[in-house]
Amino acid sequence: MFLPHDADVRESTSNMTRREFLEEFGLYVEVLEKLPISEGIHNARLILNQTWFDTEKCVDGIRCLDNYRREWDDRR
Repeated sequence: MFLPHDADVRESTSNMTRREFLEEFGLYVEVLEKLPISEGIHNARLILNQTWFDTEKCVDGIRCLDNYRREWDDRR
């Protein structure tokens, strides 16, 4: 299981990290390094081209992805 860079932050309620919590359930966990936002967006675009979604089981997630839009601003 791959986790974001901040998965080793200790939670105040349990005094455990997310990594420790998942490892207690026997899961292999790898915490990823922090990347610049632009690199993360680029990587997501690369992997989305190779991704298949089950249209019945993922209907809510697909609807959310379809609604993700941003207006283009030529000045920025």
